[in-house]
Amino acid sequence: MKKIDLMNLEEFLCGIAYATAYPSIHIWVMSAVNSRMMSTVNLLTNIAITIVAILWNKYGSKLFKYYKVFLILETILEAIVCIVSVYTGNALAYYISDSIIYSLITRHIIAGGNRIRANRYKTPESRSKYDNNAQMLTSIAGIIGPSLAFILNPSINTSIIIGTVSCTLDNAFMWVFHSECRKGNTL
Repeated sequence: MKKIDLMNLEEFLCGIAYATAYPSIHIWVMSAVNSRMMSTVNLLTNIAITIVAILWNKYGSKLFKYYKVFLILETILEAIVCIVSVYTGNALAYYISDSIIYSLITRHIIAGGNRIRANRYKTPESRSKYDNNAQMLTSIAGIIGPSLAFILNPSINTSIIIGTVSCTLDNAFMWVFHSECRKGNTL
Protein backbone atom coordinates (compact mmCIF):
# COMPACT_ATOMS: atom_id res chain seq x y z
CA MET A 1 0.00 0.00 0.00
CA LYS A 2 1.26 3.47 -0.90
CA LYS A 3 2.35 5.65 2.03
CA ILE A 4 0.27 8.80 2.51
CA ASP A 5 2.21 12.02 3.01
CA LEU A 6 0.81 13.46 6.25
CA MET A 7 1.68 17.01 5.24
CA ASN A 8 -0.39 16.64 2.06
CA LEU A 9 -3.20 14.99 4.05
CA GLU A 10 -3.18 17.87 6.55
CA GLU A 11 -3.42 20.46 3.77
CA PHE A 12 -6.24 18.52 2.10
CA LEU A 13 -8.38 18.06 5.23
CA CYS A 14 -7.87 21.58 6.52
CA GLY A 15 -8.38 22.93 3.01
CA ILE A 16 -11.81 21.29 2.81
CA ALA A 17 -12.80 22.78 6.17
CA TYR A 18 -11.52 26.25 5.33
CA ALA A 19 -13.19 26.18 1.91
CA THR A 20 -16.47 25.07 3.48
CA ALA A 21 -16.41 27.90 6.02
CA TYR A 22 -15.11 30.64 3.71
CA PRO A 23 -18.22 31.59 1.69
CA SER A 24 -20.38 32.39 4.74
CA ILE A 25 -17.57 34.20 6.55
CA HIS A 26 -16.64 36.19 3.44
CA ILE A 27 -20.20 37.40 2.84
CA TRP A 28 -20.65 38.23 6.54
CA VAL A 29 -17.42 40.22 6.75
CA MET A 30 -17.95 42.02 3.44
CA SER A 31 -21.37 43.18 4.61
CA ALA A 32 -19.73 44.98 7.55
CA VAL A 33 -16.54 46.35 5.98
CA ASN A 34 -16.31 49.31 3.64
CA SER A 35 -13.63 49.72 0.99
CA ARG A 36 -11.56 52.19 3.04
CA MET A 37 -11.45 49.83 6.00
CA MET A 38 -10.51 46.94 3.72
CA SER A 39 -7.79 49.03 2.06
CA THR A 40 -6.38 50.08 5.43
CA VAL A 41 -6.36 46.55 6.82
CA ASN A 42 -4.86 45.22 3.57
CA LEU A 43 -2.11 47.86 3.63
CA LEU A 44 -1.21 47.22 7.28
CA THR A 45 -1.37 43.46 6.83
CA ASN A 46 1.01 43.54 3.87
CA ILE A 47 3.45 45.77 5.76
CA ALA A 48 3.40 43.32 8.67
CA ILE A 49 3.83 40.33 6.33
CA THR A 50 6.85 42.02 4.73
CA ILE A 51 8.42 42.64 8.14
CA VAL A 52 7.79 39.05 9.25
CA ALA A 53 9.43 37.73 6.05
CA ILE A 54 12.46 39.96 6.61
CA LEU A 55 12.70 38.75 10.22
CA TRP A 56 12.55 35.09 9.12
CA ASN A 57 15.20 35.67 6.46
CA LYS A 58 17.49 37.23 9.06
CA TYR A 59 16.62 35.33 12.26
CA GLY A 60 14.91 32.17 11.01
CA SER A 61 17.01 29.76 13.07
CA LYS A 62 16.26 31.64 16.28
CA LEU A 63 12.56 32.13 15.48
CA PHE A 64 12.18 28.45 14.59
CA LYS A 65 12.97 27.57 18.20
CA TYR A 66 9.76 29.43 19.15
CA TYR A 67 7.62 27.87 16.43
CA LYS A 68 5.41 25.99 18.89
CA VAL A 69 4.77 29.24 20.79
CA PHE A 70 3.33 30.71 17.58
CA LEU A 71 1.16 27.59 17.14
CA ILE A 72 -0.18 27.82 20.69
CA LEU A 73 -0.69 31.57 20.47
CA GLU A 74 -2.62 31.34 17.20
CA THR A 75 -4.80 28.52 18.49
CA ILE A 76 -5.69 30.39 21.68
CA LEU A 77 -6.31 33.72 19.95
CA GLU A 78 -8.41 32.17 17.18
CA ALA A 79 -10.47 30.35 19.83
CA ILE A 80 -11.07 33.66 21.64
CA VAL A 81 -12.04 35.38 18.38
CA CYS A 82 -14.39 32.48 17.61
CA ILE A 83 -16.11 32.65 21.00
CA VAL A 84 -16.44 36.44 20.92
CA SER A 85 -17.67 36.42 17.31
CA VAL A 86 -20.26 33.71 17.91
CA TYR A 87 -21.63 35.57 20.93
CA THR A 88 -21.46 39.14 19.61
CA GLY A 89 -21.93 38.68 15.87
CA ASN A 90 -19.55 41.61 15.29
CA ALA A 91 -18.16 41.06 11.79
CA LEU A 92 -15.92 44.12 11.85
CA ALA A 93 -14.23 43.04 15.09
CA TYR A 94 -13.82 39.55 13.64
CA TYR A 95 -12.24 40.94 10.46
CA ILE A 96 -9.80 43.21 12.26
CA SER A 97 -8.87 40.58 14.89
CA ASP A 98 -8.41 37.84 12.31
CA SER A 99 -6.30 40.15 10.13
CA ILE A 100 -4.05 41.04 13.07
CA ILE A 101 -3.61 37.37 14.01
CA TYR A 102 -2.88 36.47 10.40
CA SER A 103 -0.32 39.19 9.83
CA LEU A 104 1.49 38.94 13.17
CA ILE A 105 1.24 35.26 14.11
CA THR A 106 0.03 33.09 11.24
CA ARG A 107 2.74 34.49 8.97
CA HIS A 108 5.34 33.21 11.46
CA ILE A 109 3.71 29.78 11.23
CA ILE A 110 3.82 29.94 7.43
CA ALA A 111 7.49 31.02 7.45
CA GLY A 112 8.35 28.22 9.89
CA GLY A 113 6.37 25.81 7.72
CA ASN A 114 8.62 26.77 4.81
CA ARG A 115 11.61 25.73 6.92
CA ILE A 116 9.89 22.47 7.88
CA ARG A 117 9.18 21.66 4.21
CA ALA A 118 12.78 22.51 3.24
CA ASN A 119 13.96 20.07 5.90
CA ARG A 120 11.33 17.43 5.17
CA TYR A 121 11.78 17.36 1.38
CA LYS A 122 15.52 17.53 0.87
CA THR A 123 15.79 16.49 -2.78
CA PRO A 124 14.39 18.39 -5.75
CA GLU A 125 12.36 15.30 -6.68
CA SER A 126 10.74 14.89 -3.25
CA ARG A 127 10.03 18.62 -2.98
CA SER A 128 8.60 18.76 -6.50
CA LYS A 129 6.37 15.76 -5.79
CA TYR A 130 5.18 17.31 -2.54
CA ASP A 131 4.49 20.69 -4.20
CA ASN A 132 2.60 19.12 -7.11
CA ASN A 133 0.53 16.95 -4.78
CA ALA A 134 -0.13 19.97 -2.53
CA GLN A 135 -1.41 21.99 -5.49
CA MET A 136 -3.57 19.12 -6.70
CA LEU A 137 -5.03 18.34 -3.26
CA THR A 138 -5.59 22.01 -2.48
CA SER A 139 -7.52 22.34 -5.74
CA ILE A 140 -9.58 19.24 -4.98
CA ALA A 141 -10.28 20.62 -1.49
CA GLY A 142 -11.25 23.86 -3.24
CA ILE A 143 -13.88 21.89 -5.16
CA ILE A 144 -15.17 19.82 -2.24
CA GLY A 145 -15.36 22.64 0.35
CA PRO A 146 -17.46 25.11 -1.65
CA SER A 147 -19.64 22.22 -2.83
CA LEU A 148 -20.29 21.32 0.81
CA ALA A 149 -20.96 24.98 1.59
CA PHE A 150 -23.43 25.16 -1.30
CA ILE A 151 -25.26 22.00 -0.20
CA LEU A 152 -25.15 22.53 3.57
CA ASN A 153 -25.29 26.35 3.62
CA PRO A 154 -23.73 26.59 7.10
CA SER A 155 -24.68 29.49 9.34
CA ILE A 156 -22.07 32.11 10.12
CA ASN A 157 -21.58 30.69 13.62
CA THR A 158 -21.09 27.18 12.25
CA SER A 159 -18.65 28.52 9.67
CA ILE A 160 -16.63 30.39 12.30
CA ILE A 161 -16.47 27.23 14.42
CA ILE A 162 -15.43 25.11 11.42
CA GLY A 163 -12.68 27.61 10.61
CA THR A 164 -11.44 27.62 14.20
CA VAL A 165 -11.46 23.82 14.47
CA SER A 166 -9.58 23.64 11.18
CA CYS A 167 -6.98 26.12 12.47
CA THR A 168 -6.55 23.99 15.60
CA LEU A 169 -6.18 20.80 13.55
CA ASP A 170 -3.74 22.51 11.20
CA ASN A 171 -1.64 23.64 14.17
CA ALA A 172 -1.70 20.17 15.75
CA PHE A 173 -0.30 18.70 12.54
CA MET A 174 2.34 21.45 12.32
CA TRP A 175 3.31 20.72 15.93
CA VAL A 176 4.06 17.12 14.92
CA PHE A 177 5.93 18.19 11.78
CA HIS A 178 8.01 20.66 13.80
CA SER A 179 8.83 17.96 16.36
CA GLU A 180 9.93 15.60 13.57
CA CYS A 181 12.03 18.35 12.04
CA ARG A 182 13.74 19.17 15.34
CA LYS A 183 14.56 15.47 15.78
CA GLY A 184 16.06 15.40 12.29
CA ASN A 185 13.41 13.14 10.75
CA THR A 186 13.03 13.80 7.03
CA LEU A 187 11.71 11.93 4.01
